[in-house]
Amino acid sequence: MSLDIYVFLSKTRLPSAKTWQAALNDLGTSIVLDDSFDPLHDRGFVPCKFGTAATGFEFLLDASEDLLRANRQLANHVRPDDVCAVFTWGGDLKECAAAVSAAASLTAVAEGIMYDPQEDERFGVIEAQQCARKTVAEIGAPTASS
Repeated sequence: MSLDIYVFLSKTRLPSAKTWQAALNDLGTSIVLDDSFDPLHDRGFVPCKFGTAATGFEFLLDASEDLLRANRQLANHVRPDDVCAVFTWGGDLKECAAAVSAAASLTAVAEGIMYDPQEDERFGVIEAQQCARKTVAEIGAPTASS
């Protein structure tokens, strides 16, 4: 079973990978995006490091219309011209930590809205950052062998 988290943002506020990584560093969750990641053009698996352990998540940048039709309660909180960054992971907790941290830091740097469809929960910047820190703290920092 896979899980998703969404970040709705203006496409003009999509940061470079370097700026996004700086926001991840500010978050303090020890997630490092792969140097080759290009947020505007890449889709699919994004390799990351969580501490010393290799991990990653699936990433897709897409129009928000379909998601807003399926989640009408978001329509009042999302601008019509927003795009949606979709972060997907499986049952691996390192993937969860990487995806939630990447989503929260993107929310902060792009001044977006993070949404968890599993819990039907919407997060502003501060709440998204708190969610990521809590998720990482609950998982604990892995080692290369974990």
